[in-house]
Amino acid sequence: MSSKKVIRARHGLSRLAGGALLIGSVSLLSAACSDDPGPAEEAGQAMDEAAESASSDMERARQEAEAWAEGARERAEEELDSMREQADDARQEAEEEAEKAAEELRRRMGQG
Repeated sequence: MSSKKVIRARHGLSRLAGGALLIGSVSLLSAACSDDPGPAEEAGQAMDEAAESASSDMERARQEAEAWAEGARERAEEELDSMREQADDARQEAEEEAEKAAEELRRRMGQG
């Protein structure tokens, strides 16, 4: 074998080994990077989590506000019923007093 052929064979083997090494390196690099999220992906995930948390907090606050409003409405209705009863009692008492006063007036006018 001539020295030129040997040099070509070695050069060819070196190129082949270099190519295989390059392909292997790229494969390992892509496999290693694919599982590790980048800063933009991490920021996006953080934003998604914050949005979900805010949505959950808002739903809980809405439910609490609705429960408070329902309780306030019930208390207002109870207070209104109590005030109606007091007004009815006061009206009835006023009617009884007016009837007594009318009877007293008729009795005095009849004696007069």
